[in-house]
Amino acid sequence: MSSIVASAFRDHVVSGLPPDQAALLDNARGGGPEYREMNRALLLADRAIREWAAGAISAQRPGDPNRFELLNRLGRPEDYGFDARPAADAELAAAQTPEQRDVARAVQVLADAVPELDTEASLPMNTPALRATGEAGADVLVSAAATLGGDDFIVARTNQTLADLVAVSGWQNQLGPRFE
Repeated sequence: MSSIVASAFRDHVVSGLPPDQAALLDNARGGGPEYREMNRALLLADRAIREWAAGAISAQRPGDPNRFELLNRLGRPEDYGFDARPAADAELAAAQTPEQRDVARAVQVLADAVPELDTEASLPMNTPALRATGEAGADVLVSAAATLGGDDFIVARTNQTLADLVAVSGWQNQLGPRFE
């Protein structure tokens, strides 16, 4: 069975791509212990904000770091309500272009979805929040791609992320030993 997060992310990306570009996407994979889904969701959400959204804002507003670039690793669900949501609100208020507003709004949705993940809940209980996080992460990617390279950017970043989600590559667990 493939990862809930990876499947939701990939399916949502596919829905916005032309068929010829969608055909270039890798399949969603990644199984393993239930706790890995939480780590996958956090890896995806962190990357969406601190890499894709930060890069899109920076590409249009160079100079001082934007609020997404200033965020530390977002490693726990509560970080999104305390850190990512205020950063998204501030970026929306500072937005100078429609693309910047779209990115900030997409991050707001993601920052609202991630805190719904419950570290004490079972996988079936977390499934809606895991899907919502995967879809919101896809929306951040798509909105950032308007500035960073369009469909080619989407395909490249989706395939890289899908590969990283398999082994939760490059992710440092901040949830404690139960999630290792």
